[in-house]
Amino acid sequence: MAAQLQPDEPYYQYVLSVALHSSGDGEAAKQILTGAHDRFPGHPDIAAFLAQLQNGP
Repeated sequence: MAAQLQPDEPYYQYVLSVALHSSGDGEAAKQILTGAHDRFPGHPDIAAFLAQLQNGP
């Protein structure tokens, strides 16, 4: 998995979280995004999607 092979690439963390959320695993998506946001606080897609998940549908 790309997110595991290149953990320093924020885009892969974002895509993994989207895939997890789309497959119904919202908690895992939040966990991935929280860790990614801690490591890449300026990444706009990560910040936006994390805010969306935290605020609900």
